[in-house]
Amino acid sequence: MTGSEAALYPYEAFYRRFPNNYGYHTFSQAGFNREMTQVIFYIEHMCGLCGEGKYVYMRKINGKWILAGQAITWVS
Repeated sequence: MTGSEAALYPYEAFYRRFPNNYGYHTFSQAGFNREMTQVIFYIEHMCGLCGEGKYVYMRKINGKWILAGQAITWVS
């Protein structure tokens, strides 16, 4: 869902438009190191009356991205 769609669908309207969903995720822009082997970004999961926001740190090892750490900033 785009930002403009999110503005059109507040909580109740979103669930009427997309029944039986698990909410939605929003992502920040990703910040990479110069070698493009590390990345950090912010993600939020919104599910109406619940949700979570966190920073995610990943590393590229042997050509695959792995989760290297995360810091939860809020939970509802």
